[in-house]
Amino acid sequence: FFNKKQMDQRMGEKYQVLIMGQNTYETLTMRKQVFLNNVVSTINHALMLLLSREPQAGIKRTTNNLLAPASITPITAHVRSS
Repeated sequence: FFNKKQMDQRMGEKYQVLIMGQNTYETLTMRKQVFLNNVVSTINHALMLLLSREPQAGIKRTTNNLLAPASITPITAHVRSS
């Protein structure tokens, strides 16, 4: 058998190795989680972009936005003048 001091030292070393291992594991799992979150959010973003606008809808939307101010002003001008 070891004497008490050697036992304590042995236990301390094992404990330190365990802590280091756990810290490494936690760091890696955190990094993996962050990475997966980034991947998921990127995919979600891409899907949202794909689903939110088909090409025609996108074109219509932009032309409507461009035409809206122009088409509103003549009407108001006409109303004011009459």
